[in-house]
Amino acid sequence: MINTAKLDLYIKGARLVLGANIFLGLYHRLRRIVIQNKANVLTLPEKISENALLLDKDAQAVVKYFEENKKQKKQLLEAADNFCEGRIRVYQKDIILEKFTVEKFQENNKSPDVYCKDLRFYWEIYRARYVFTIAIAYRLTHDEKYAASLMEYVKRWKQFSPICSNYMRYNGMEAAIKIINLSWLELFLAENSRYQSEVRSILVDCIIQHARYIDANYDIPLYGLESNHSIFCAGGLIYAALLFPEYKESRKWYRFGMRVVERALKTQFSKDGVNFESSPQYHRLVFELLVILLAMLHRNQKTVPDYLPESIKKIGEALISLKHTDNSIAKFGDNDGGRLFYSLDEAGRFSNIEYFDWFCLDAHKPFFETLIFENIPQVKNLLSNKSKKFRIGDYITYKNSQLSLIITANNIGTRGKGNHQHNDFLSFELYTKTSPFIVDRWSFCYTGDKEIRNRDRSTYIHNNIQIDGREIVEFEENRLFEMLGDIKVKINKIEDDTERWLAAVQHDGYKDLENGPQKNVRTFEVLKGQNVVKVKDFLNGIGNHSATLALLIPKRCWSIAQKGQAVVFTNDEGSFTIESTMGEFEVEESFIGQNFLDAVPAYLCFVKTDYRNSLSTELTIQYEQK
Repeated sequence: MINTAKLDLYIKGARLVLGANIFLGLYHRLRRIVIQNKANVLTLPEKISENALLLDKDAQAVVKYFEENKKQKKQLLEAADNFCEGRIRVYQKDIILEKFTVEKFQENNKSPDVYCKDLRFYWEIYRARYVFTIAIAYRLTHDEKYAASLMEYVKRWKQFSPICSNYMRYNGMEAAIKIINLSWLELFLAENSRYQSEVRSILVDCIIQHARYIDANYDIPLYGLESNHSIFCAGGLIYAALLFPEYKESRKWYRFGMRVVERALKTQFSKDGVNFESSPQYHRLVFELLVILLAMLHRNQKTVPDYLPESIKKIGEALISLKHTDNSIAKFGDNDGGRLFYSLDEAGRFSNIEYFDWFCLDAHKPFFETLIFENIPQVKNLLSNKSKKFRIGDYITYKNSQLSLIITANNIGTRGKGNHQHNDFLSFELYTKTSPFIVDRWSFCYTGDKEIRNRDRSTYIHNNIQIDGREIVEFEENRLFEMLGDIKVKINKIEDDTERWLAAVQHDGYKDLENGPQKNVRTFEVLKGQNVVKVKDFLNGIGNHSATLALLIPKRCWSIAQKGQAVVFTNDEGSFTIESTMGEFEVEESFIGQNFLDAVPAYLCFVKTDYRNSLSTELTIQYEQK
């Protein structure tokens, strides 16, 4: 007997392969073979180009910032002191760096700690973002212990780079990020005599080897699908070419990187600037890379093609539309802790993009994240935060002075492959001005614990309707990515008048249920004068079914009380009352992510009911501000 569900997946996969640029994939497969078999005996550059880096040598913008922000300066120096003692903090985890050399990966991976099973955790260690922090501490204090610790780190770079090991998976994207982070040492250590005599040549060799690795390991599969990895590979090669303009390979790297970036801006973003991977967090990561590249082109007096700032403007403004009124971006899809701009990694602030104000506002208040751009006036007025559009890509947003509602109506992202997709079709997040209320759970997408990874993709914890305990789109439990399915998601209408705002969306993902197909039409209605949000689901098809609605609400923000069939959540700001025509909510202990691997307690409120053929439900959310 033919398994129709699996057959549908195979057909979908075949369509993907045929529809993608398979010639591009084959070309890069052959290109990789040529590069990997080519002996490279070119003479290394003597040093990084003096004017290549974004900050000036005196780094006065950095000095001024920390003179005015004493609390952050204290945090910075504490992090630098810890580094001198061999300790770093990664995603709120204090670790001894020596215990995470690449040779120890296999041993560490056997640990019961979930973060030891997560590739992104290791990659963040090897990305070396903390180098920028320690280098700034040296610039502020001129304390030689900071310079000494950085130089010892450079001399041991092979112990902290997977390009020198066969023990773990690595990619060109990670090597690109490492190049950016290591390059700052030239700026901050350039006047140090020991750096000049011993360490500079080692750093140059390290960066060149990582650039060669990117060139030989451009991230693209055989069927030609390019994603955030490919654009980072391109960015890394452009960055390396600007660091070493006289190096023979640089010209090739630069041309190749610019071609890929131009292609990516056409194929990886919608016309209004939304990234195709169905993850605002990955959208933010790519935006940050593009801004750094734009700034580097201006810094190095390169010709900037018109399409680049125009595209970056759309991409950044799309992300502003996808932030709540508390400045945090929506967490739909994979949300695995990646970022490029520098910060002090305060808990709870990872998703905060308040620093976007620097790119928008005339005052240009500096943020730690924007310090590297203080000498690049061309990016200061890059964005506008004036957009009032309700639809951006396939996301829908409604915001007033008290509430922020963001809805996802994405189809399967990454051109149908679903790399960073979750079963969050028709899901939503609802925030007040300062507090998250109904939220999307964070993701452990790179964890080696497949049960955790698959749980985070599940329909059940994504604030939407689950039917018969099935996934909207099934996925292979043993695979890291690949959510392939035959589903169409549609935005039917968006209406707005003085009394109400309404958006209607639908999906047909439940076509192959055992008892018969079902279609889900969901309507969001905001009654403006009453601060009421109504979420109406209409399920229609044939057969006997069970429907479940589950909502995730962070405990740190709200206390809970039962009031008849309704549940009431309160804090110092106000209260929410929620009730459903499906019945009385049950409440379980659950969790959401706060800062990547930091799980914080949450309420999981769920209600379920059985029905035949069709079902109309209404979730009513009443907000009262104190």
